[in-house]
Amino acid sequence: MKESKFKEVFIFVAGTTPQIITETIYALIHKKPPVYPEEIFVITTSHGKKLIRKNLIDSGRFSEFCKEFGIQESLLNQDSIIVVKDSKGNELDDVRNGQENECLGDFITEFIKEKASEHSTRLHCSLAGGRKTMSFYLGSALQLFGRPWDKLYHVLVSPEFESNPDFYYKPKKNKVFKKDAKELHTKDAEIFLAELPFIILREKIPLNDKSFRKLVEEGQKEIDTALTQPFISIRLKEGIVSIGNKNIELKPFHIVFIPTYSDRNLKDALILISSTVGIAMTVLFKLMTLLPREL
Repeated sequence: MKESKFKEVFIFVAGTTPQIITETIYALIHKKPPVYPEEIFVITTSHGKKLIRKNLIDSGRFSEFCKEFGIQESLLNQDSIIVVKDSKGNELDDVRNGQENECLGDFITEFIKEKASEHSTRLHCSLAGGRKTMSFYLGSALQLFGRPWDKLYHVLVSPEFESNPDFYYKPKKNKVFKKDAKELHTKDAEIFLAELPFIILREKIPLNDKSFRKLVEEGQKEIDTALTQPFISIRLKEGIVSIGNKNIELKPFHIVFIPTYSDRNLKDALILISSTVGIAMTVLFKLMTLLPREL
């Protein structure tokens, strides 16, 4: 029975190892509580798409996997395999040069931005597959546009099974593979899911550009020019207002009247505070304008 209020969307980057798709899904449905996909998207190259179709769909492996673990088989289809395109709309067979890497970054970023705009969804992004740049861009795009409830993962498989081309997941019934004249039993395989934390920059900095490079430049500029707001405290018993590391003494008649003013009025005054300690006296003057003048 579905308990989550979100629509669970699984997003993968994949290259020549489509195994990471079934391995990640296997790990997620064995979490506590389990997470089952309601949508699946695989970002890959045209070459990667051929391998996914050949080794997962046409081979019947994905169908067998879905039947064994109660997953909707139709989730992985022609439309859910997304091929990266260049600036002219041509599908990329591979990512070999700087220009193709730029296109890859822009493509993944725009895709995550679009999917993260749907408030009813929760994104489960796996960066285990594809070229390292694909993983980097996926993680970075999630930092830029991800929400607090979105997830980022890496899947790890027992070393002896990781490099085995026949291993796609751990079936309920043991299977035996041979590797270098040695028998491997799937019952001994372990699939680990590492959930990776990421910094959420969405709504913290303006993200108006579509280009990944421009988004990074824009974000860095905002961070570099950001002003750190100082901590403010009013200590009535001591008659001191502290703004950052600057202490300002209040006159007794001011202290008498401060408690008579509502929290809202004080907040309205304190919101005028700047991060520059040099204008702390100006801020205090603004605060004092809320209080009666000395007779």
